[in-house]
Amino acid sequence: MKNPQSDGEVLDKSDPQFWNRLFRNNRDGAFTDVTEKAGLQGKGYGMGVATGDYNKDGFTDLFVTNYGGSILYRNNGDGTFSDVTSQSQIKTEGWATSAGFLDYNNDGHLDLFICCYLQWNFKQGSIFCGVNQPGGRAYCHPDKFQPISNYLFRDNGDGTFTDVSQASHIQASVGKALGVAFADYNNDGFLDIYVANDSYPQFLFKNNGDGTFTEVGAMAGVGYTDEGKTFAGMGTDFVDIDNDGYPDVVTTALPYQYFAFFHNNGSGTFSYATLTSSLGKFTRLFAGWGMRIFDYDNDGHKDLFLANSHVMDNIEVTQPHLSYRQKPLLLKSVGDGFVDASSRSGEIFSQVWASRGAAFGDLDNDGDIDIVVSNCNEQAYCTRNEGGNRNHWIALELHGTKSNREGIGARVSLTSLGGKVQYNMATTTGSYLSANDRRVFFGIGKEESIQQIRVQWPSGIEQLIVNPKSDQFLRVEEPLSSKERSLSGTQSLRSNKSPSSAALQPSRISANGDADAPPVGLRPSSPLKQGVEAKGDAAIAKYRLGEALLEKGRIPEAEEAFKTAIGLKPDFTEARFALGVLWARQGTEQYGAALEQFLEVLRLNPRHVDARINLSNLLEQSGDVEAAIIELKGAIPLASEKSNLYVMLGRKQQRAKKYSEAIQSFRHALESTPQFVSAHYGMGLALRSRGDFGGARSEFESVLKIDGQDAYSHYQLGRLLLQQENLSEAAAHLEEAVRIQPAIPEAHAELGSLYKRQNRNGEAKKAYRTAVRLNPKLIKACYGLAQLLQAEGQVEEAKRFFDEVQQSKQNRSESEQASALNAQGVDQMNEGHLDEAQTAFKKALRMDPSLALAAYNLGLVLTRQSKTQAAIEAFRTAVRLRPGFALAHYDLGILLKAAGDPAASEELRKAQLLHKLVPQVSTVSRATSPEDPD
Repeated sequence: MKNPQSDGEVLDKSDPQFWNRLFRNNRDGAFTDVTEKAGLQGKGYGMGVATGDYNKDGFTDLFVTNYGGSILYRNNGDGTFSDVTSQSQIKTEGWATSAGFLDYNNDGHLDLFICCYLQWNFKQGSIFCGVNQPGGRAYCHPDKFQPISNYLFRDNGDGTFTDVSQASHIQASVGKALGVAFADYNNDGFLDIYVANDSYPQFLFKNNGDGTFTEVGAMAGVGYTDEGKTFAGMGTDFVDIDNDGYPDVVTTALPYQYFAFFHNNGSGTFSYATLTSSLGKFTRLFAGWGMRIFDYDNDGHKDLFLANSHVMDNIEVTQPHLSYRQKPLLLKSVGDGFVDASSRSGEIFSQVWASRGAAFGDLDNDGDIDIVVSNCNEQAYCTRNEGGNRNHWIALELHGTKSNREGIGARVSLTSLGGKVQYNMATTTGSYLSANDRRVFFGIGKEESIQQIRVQWPSGIEQLIVNPKSDQFLRVEEPLSSKERSLSGTQSLRSNKSPSSAALQPSRISANGDADAPPVGLRPSSPLKQGVEAKGDAAIAKYRLGEALLEKGRIPEAEEAFKTAIGLKPDFTEARFALGVLWARQGTEQYGAALEQFLEVLRLNPRHVDARINLSNLLEQSGDVEAAIIELKGAIPLASEKSNLYVMLGRKQQRAKKYSEAIQSFRHALESTPQFVSAHYGMGLALRSRGDFGGARSEFESVLKIDGQDAYSHYQLGRLLLQQENLSEAAAHLEEAVRIQPAIPEAHAELGSLYKRQNRNGEAKKAYRTAVRLNPKLIKACYGLAQLLQAEGQVEEAKRFFDEVQQSKQNRSESEQASALNAQGVDQMNEGHLDEAQTAFKKALRMDPSLALAAYNLGLVLTRQSKTQAAIEAFRTAVRLRPGFALAHYDLGILLKAAGDPAASEELRKAQLLHKLVPQVSTVSRATSPEDPD
């Protein structure tokens, strides 16, 4: 099978190695492949599966998601399936991932929710997203593609479905969905929908009970981490972990993001419990996919299985401390958190796999849950649970009459003889791309007797089962009304008991000269070099007058003095340099003029170190970090004092997420100046970004040994300790940071998180408010404050801060979508679809008016369309946004020359200078960096 296929080309899956697979359970511990007999070879690029008896004939049907059209298979009841997608009127496009059957309107028919990942196509998917080192091939990050909405199909009860995605308001929310799970989080009798999104806010669709949904993820507390960050949501489950009557959420993620545990507060809100439950500690270095919340040992406490593997099959190239193939995890619940039970739970947990999907069910009907895990490029594995049935258990097989036939969505509670209550729900959905056993399992530990089981059916009927026997599969049929409460009329199916079966970093305050200035700060003009020739005394006098005026803050007069000096002596490099610095400090509108002066200085004197440094900083501020790094590297060999420059270089490399290179630069600085505070600090940041928390802590502590009053090192150390749940030491450092320097908003926000974790909500609120006062756009502070206010019932003020978070995220999302549109436009332009390309570039610029690449590409398209004047304006926009963009200057010069405009020669001269003096590393498409573990 070709990989990938072109759009519109029929996918050849005739070779059995590309088939989907169905294995029949032989009831003897073995399985038989019946794929071909059942007619389930599949079409297209298969992704996941959902199961449910949608037509109520007593046989489980399948829905298989694909890239392209997904497929509904009707179970014929004779071991075969029929593709009834067309007859069912289910039509999907694009990249479908997880799916699940639910009865969202409680009409007794199983509806279908389908996750859609992103707006990928074969052309965009072929864009290079590697990194600049051997073996650095990489998948394009989801940020490079546009989000998309999900599907909801309503079952009409006659074998057909109606697409209600728009009518239900599901379509109103676009994301990058990989996982889905259902539960009634507010106990109003209607199933709600949680969607795990990749690098996008997580969704919680609240069922309004009238056929519509409202997306409340952010306000409910499940949209982001407690820091207000998005994460790579993949696998998920929506189950009441602590048996308080309200379902909680667990969602897997990538390394350093921590798998998310959202605890349901019972008030329509959730709390981020990842760290307090120890889930973060165990999952920090893992990338999780298939997972499930279930009681693996039947002791009455719900545990957690996680199938893991990094998304990058060559992650060791860029991040040697991570691995592609990873061990699965089994985390045992111990009441207030989890402990890792993997090492004592079987050989499978000592092996590494490239796992993805995981499905859960009792394969051998011995009363405990077994697991099947699919893997990339290798066989799936099956784990048979051989210990769960040492404790007592019961499993319910629900049969709806008024409700849907399988009782999907029924809420079941079990009360043991000792009075302990457990809650579960009938569902086949959860995990990642997988479907699960629909039976409802309870473990009851050493207790042999059950006081009662209560079933709340989707129809609203409540059913009570009194004193059922343990260690059996119990068939429970929905009564016609709540009055027909079952006491002993349930049917035992079988008893088979057997003895064994980034934050964004705050800018540092200067304490050690130039290297402690903000990372993109511009170096001031240097004193007049003695080597400047004496000719042109008038020019020198004007230059010195300009310096004196500049010191007094008389900027316009200083500017005129420098211009006059240059007019008198055109090769006066120091005057040009001073004028360039002055213009650069006036903001982005003057960057082009400043860059021209620095280029002229370097043309006259290629060894002018300060000009190279300032040109590097200007390129960085214009968004061309790669060129800035290369330019600064060229300055270092020319400088007599290199330590400061190595620190500046390390900061730029860190901004470009080249952490290994940054660490090397900071080491160079420390070789000559071992007590260099800024080098230790920068090294600490780079090591933390690489996941070396111990090394980072050592570097920040080194700073504090040199200067105990360094507020930012106290802040960073406190932040590290907080991540490691060392609350007392974290508090000491964070409180010291704000005492020394009260104007660090990030430190106040971290204190807010710490106090909130300690239930010191009054102090937390005060800390968050201080952070917001210092930086109204600080997401972590806004989000934390909003959650506290909402918990106190201050809904209106809470909404204001939630809205601020949403707006900030929306702005960031629009920038990412703009990059994706620019890439799409490049593909369309290269294929000759100029009108479509023009539309894409214009839309990209509307979303992100600072995207110079889109402006330049728009100019190229307009040039091909012979729209010369419009193309000229597009190129002018590109050089205004990125003054160092040689190609844009060149193409602008060519068009102006053809139009007879005398400005052409100046643009072509700039292009030639830039080409000679500035490294041109940007592309017309986009640049990608290695994954940032923070």
